[in-house]
Amino acid sequence: RPALRGHDSVIKALQASKRKVYVECLSGTRYSGTIVGRDKYTMTVLAQFDNRVIIFKHSIESFYGEEKKNSEV
Repeated sequence: RPALRGHDSVIKALQASKRKVYVECLSGTRYSGTIVGRDKYTMTVLAQFDNRVIIFKHSIESFYGEEKKNSEV
């Protein structure tokens, strides 16, 4: 299996850290939660009220993870 590169490596790291992520789609819709799954084409986010949102990667405009607190460093 080839090594992950680019955004896939970032998504994998965010999923492993279980930090909150913020995702903005091209449509303007925004989601926040933790990444609970991913594959080649999608990312699954556990959002508010335990809703699982499947987001197609090609529809993502931007995403970022919540900053670590000083106590986590």
